[in-house]
Amino acid sequence: MKIYRAAGKALIILSILTVVTSVKATTQYWHTNVEQTNEGTVCYVLAHPQASANSDAVDTRITAFIKMRSTSPVRTEFSTEANLDLSASDSIKLVIDKKLYKLKAVANQAWLKAADKETEVVLRMLTSKNFSIIASTKGSVTQYTYKLDGLKQALREIQSQCKSPA
Repeated sequence: MKIYRAAGKALIILSILTVVTSVKATTQYWHTNVEQTNEGTVCYVLAHPQASANSDAVDTRITAFIKMRSTSPVRTEFSTEANLDLSASDSIKLVIDKKLYKLKAVANQAWLKAADKETEVVLRMLTSKNFSIIASTKGSVTQYTYKLDGLKQALREIQSQCKSPA
């Protein structure tokens, strides 16, 4: 497990990645990257929140990822990684158009609790304007909101580079 730092801040990552290399392209709020790992070709898009509410660390870099794998039966994965212990949270949720998805935290990372919702999450994101990650701990609620402008183009970009082997 690695915590990646940018300007002294750790990143929340929606997926576990072996190495974070330079961003290949940017489409509005989303960035794309493709890399080779021991798991095969790993392609992902990432975004930083455009707004936060009830956060003491407004400048904290929290990054959302959607990862695609060319060799995995589950083609997408939504997860988070933070500079804080997410497992200490009472509740962590992903909210898209008022639809709640529970996240399961392990240390500073979180994934969808229901892996069978991965495709639904991405499809819902493609038809929405934004999504939020909401964490609550002992009555304190922090919300990070991400814009989805450019997501469709970013996913097309990585899909063209991260095709399943024939």
